[in-house]
Amino acid sequence: MSRGSTRTDDTVSDNPILADLLRRLAAGGKDAEPFAIYVAYACDGTDALAGAIDAGADLAPRAAADALPLTAPADVPRAYLKTIKVRAFRGIGPERALEIPEGRGLTIVSGRNGSGKSSFAEAVELLFTDTCARFGAARAAEGWRNHHVDQLPFIAADVVVEQTGTVTFSRRWGKGAELKDGETVVKDAGPTRTLSETPWLRASLDYRPFLAYSQLGEMLDGRSALYDALMTGLGLEQYVDVRQRLMDAARAIDKCQDDSKRAASGVVAAAQSAKALGDDPRLDEIVTLLGARTWDFDAIQRLVADDLTDDGQGQLLRQLATLRAPALADGTDVVAGLREAGDRVREIGERSAGRARQLADLLERALDVTKATESDACPVCGTADVIDDAWRSRTRQAADILRSDAAEADGAQATLDRARSRAMQFCVAAPAVLATAARAALDVQAALDAWQTFASAPAGAGEIEPLAAHIESTMPPLLSAVTAVMAMAQAELARREDVWRPVALQLAAWLPPARQAEAGKEAKKHLRKAEDWLKDVIEDIRRERFEPIAQQATHYWSMLRLQSSVDLRDVQMVGSGTRRSVQLDVSLEGTETSALSVMSQGELNSLALSLFLPRATMPESPFGFVLIDDPVQALDPAKVEGLARVLAQAARSHQVVVFTHDDRLPEAVRRLEIRATFVDILRRDRSVVDIRRVKGPVAILLDDAKAIAMTEHMPDGIKLRLVPNFCRSALEAACQEVVRARRLREGALHTDVEDTLVKAGKFRNLMALALFDNMDRGGDVEQRLGSMRKLPHKQTFRDCLEGAHGDFTGDPLALVSATQALVDMIRAQVAKP
Repeated sequence: MSRGSTRTDDTVSDNPILADLLRRLAAGGKDAEPFAIYVAYACDGTDALAGAIDAGADLAPRAAADALPLTAPADVPRAYLKTIKVRAFRGIGPERALEIPEGRGLTIVSGRNGSGKSSFAEAVELLFTDTCARFGAARAAEGWRNHHVDQLPFIAADVVVEQTGTVTFSRRWGKGAELKDGETVVKDAGPTRTLSETPWLRASLDYRPFLAYSQLGEMLDGRSALYDALMTGLGLEQYVDVRQRLMDAARAIDKCQDDSKRAASGVVAAAQSAKALGDDPRLDEIVTLLGARTWDFDAIQRLVADDLTDDGQGQLLRQLATLRAPALADGTDVVAGLREAGDRVREIGERSAGRARQLADLLERALDVTKATESDACPVCGTADVIDDAWRSRTRQAADILRSDAAEADGAQATLDRARSRAMQFCVAAPAVLATAARAALDVQAALDAWQTFASAPAGAGEIEPLAAHIESTMPPLLSAVTAVMAMAQAELARREDVWRPVALQLAAWLPPARQAEAGKEAKKHLRKAEDWLKDVIEDIRRERFEPIAQQATHYWSMLRLQSSVDLRDVQMVGSGTRRSVQLDVSLEGTETSALSVMSQGELNSLALSLFLPRATMPESPFGFVLIDDPVQALDPAKVEGLARVLAQAARSHQVVVFTHDDRLPEAVRRLEIRATFVDILRRDRSVVDIRRVKGPVAILLDDAKAIAMTEHMPDGIKLRLVPNFCRSALEAACQEVVRARRLREGALHTDVEDTLVKAGKFRNLMALALFDNMDRGGDVEQRLGSMRKLPHKQTFRDCLEGAHGDFTGDPLALVSATQALVDMIRAQVAKP
């Protein structure tokens, strides 16, 4: 995240966790605290938090969320089981389909041990979670494939999801495949996806709607496991993730600082060890800089870059290593030029070319005199008749020749002067570095002396040979001495580099993380404060969100604890990390005690069920169903009745499916007149499973009506009043059944369906809903029923409507049969109106 950026309200509102935490910071007056910024950036992820830590003092504040409206959580579309299909899996051989009434309600699937009933529950659990509680045992995992049929294993579940429609979860295995080789695929209106590509796997872990008997005992065996189970689904994962990012960032800074300290000690130790191999002032500087209470990173950076002062010995050695004396070839050229110029001057002098200028001057003056006097007499001796034009011509020619000879002599002399000047310049003074190095006690004195001797050339304007000889005699020792100095300096630098470089590389590697660790010190303080603040926030939210679960758990226990002296007063989640646990506040006959030590196995199972149901039926859960396998074991009769009441209450808001081998539960449900669907599972030879749906509410009502109609000693007046009432109730139940099935399959919310049924209220309106999917068409009901002339549906409807008020005078037994026919017609309307 770039520095200077801010978050808009829209951006904040896109992150509900960030918005909530910003509100809580503002409400507590903590929004101006430095740590608050790190809380905000931690909500955006690890990279954003790392960028905030790097930005440090330049960190931009986050936009406040005070003005953001608190939005209520959206209703979660619920999923309800419709059909469970199993083939060649566990106790089921040929494919069988278990149909579950859609929507809220209680379904009890009964069958003796080994009947294959639990195979349906295990199939659904495996489809949604990729695992199964029973498959934790090695023997169960090995025996998952049914060998009574020569077919490939297959399991599937059709689920009706509100606002979506039917979604199919299926899993297949190839020949010879192991249990783990299967993969759940999910098919809805869109493309087929794997379970991991959908939200269902995460949801099944957070709100796990499956409970087997083996898990009832396990739930209370480990308090931390129970804590984790109850914790999931509270919606705290993102808050915990934010806190974990803060903790990880602080720990990373701690580790970076500790690593830097250890690495600094290692660099110091390496520098001290290197000093034994050779003296280098940089090693001493390392020890000093890294041994200080605070590290001077700029000085350390200069040291890494070897940025030493000019008077440092290392700098002197580098200058000496590149020292250059005058080149021998240049000296040879200078001497040759000097001697050549001298020889040329001597040669011209031997040819009297040196007197040519004087003679030329004399002849030119004679010409000037004779020209001025216009006399033919010699101006020197006075001889007459000797100065004529011929003499003048000869004299001019001789003067020109002499003047040319004089110019050659001048050029030779100028060349000699230049050669002498070049030679003197060639003998330059010794460079200052030699004198500086000598004062620094470096071995350069011989080179300094040789250079000073070389520079003291004879400067006279006389003979040139002494100068040439000086250069020739002093250059070889100078070159030898300078070469020795260069070799000495290069060797010393190499020696020092061999000692210094490993330490320098170690120091260079240490520097960047050490800078980062130093920069993180201030951030770490704020991160710790942010972590502590968020820990308290999570605890507050946990209490807020767990309170309804705890209350529901104690309520369920109060229903399950019939004839038990153990009272569950509260359930609390305490501690964190390795100290996390679930604290059960129980009393025995009013005296506080340890829950697990005084409870029977049946009571423990009931307690586990009391804790499971509130979590599995949380409003945030997308599962509208709960599957419980064999919850009755170890329960005494009183608690079986309590279990029936608890299941009935849970079925008011959820589709509750219970698998049991114990006849006491369905018997208790019937005895308590709890509305439920009963299914019997029978297993014949070679894993052939028969599924028989026991009569539902409609059939029961019609059976009761028939029994009344056939009762011999009951007065006719009572029969004529009761039978129409039972028949009307059966028709109302059938209408409700059809409306629920149709609308839920179309994706309607279950709460909306129930509200519609309540709003319809009257018999006629319910019939209109079933026939037309419109309660306002009650006036069209009889016309629709009358259109079916072969069947007396219209009259049956009127008999049930009016007979409930005592106006029926027909045959009660015939009314029951006619009502059954009308029920069949109504049920055929599911896919219409």
